Amino acid sequence: MRIGIIGAGLAGLTAGKVLSKAGHEVTLFERQHGTGGKLTSYLSGQNDNLLLDHGLSWLTAEKPEFRGLISELIDRGLLRVWGEKMWQHDGQAIKRYKPDWIRTPMFAAPAGLASVAEDLSRWVDIHTKTKAAGLTFIGAGRRKKRPWMINLTSFDTFEVDAVIIATSAPEAYGLLMTTQDETETLKVIREIDEITFQPGLTLMAHYEENDPPQWDALICDNPVIRQIVNENSKRDLPGTALVVQTTADFAKSWVEDQEQQPYIDNILNHLGGIAGNWAITPDWAHLRYWKFFQGNRFLDRPYFENERDEAPVGVIGDYFEGNLAEHAYRSGYKLAQDWVKKYPV
Repeated sequence: MRIGIIGAGLAGLTAGKVLSKAGHEVTLFERQHGTGGKLTSYLSGQNDNLLLDHGLSWLTAEKPEFRGLISELIDRGLLRVWGEKMWQHDGQAIKRYKPDWIRTPMFAAPAGLASVAEDLSRWVDIHTKTKAAGLTFIGAGRRKKRPWMINLTSFDTFEVDAVIIATSAPEAYGLLMTTQDETETLKVIREIDEITFQPGLTLMAHYEENDPPQWDALICDNPVIRQIVNENSKRDLPGTALVVQTTADFAKSWVEDQEQQPYIDNILNHLGGIAGNWAITPDWAHLRYWKFFQGNRFLDRPYFENERDEAPVGVIGDYFEGNLAEHAYRSGYKLAQDWVKKYPV
């Protein structure tokens, strides 16, 4: 079966790997220039010697499927246990204890979390910088035509036997709406149309002459900053490199195409109040906006699919059963495993 997957985040890459290993012909379409979604790392500095995780900062694993992947990646050196010095800033001072909500082991990637995405990408054919505009249902049971056509913004098309949508819920909703009167697919829309996402802002900052702080990360009680990660605690880096994640409320103030410096200055001022005055004046800083950073709610099932076995459509992502990386992985894994059984090669 030829399967087209829209979105090369963790869910899409996982589904692609499982289905490809089972013998299906899998092609992924990703509108960004790279894979991984929030499993992404930023390379900068002289001689590209600064590697910073600017989407997710760490991974946790409670679901059995994801624990298996984590163990494999640890054995191969792509992940290691991290976060022993996960501390808090209570609005007044740094407290040397973990927040109550962190109960499971945490894992960091020495070569950046993008290395996890790159590892999963080995199994499938991926077209980056390629955006899907919509889907056309051609019809099941035709001899010369496959039942689905993925329409790309480049005006190219790609015919497939099955489609998996591995995007945020609002993006999945938009794609499914283009199927027009394909009733079985439209049933899925009613289930995901109320899922909304919070935005996020990530500030990366480097300080050439400062020694790294003692902590691995700080969870902050602050109107602008929700967490600060010491990237030096993950890998050998020159100077000090911090990655700051803002609160959703602050990220909502973002106006596209507006001058970034006022946002950067605001974040740095709050960062200085938490980490120390030295943090106000980095030698280098870069800001990244995330339109769909984290879901406000999730659906109590691992995935959705239509009811047409001869023209299947599946929807997966990190808004099924939770909003963490492991939920995205389980969503893609469960759909793919079920399709392997349902559609044997």
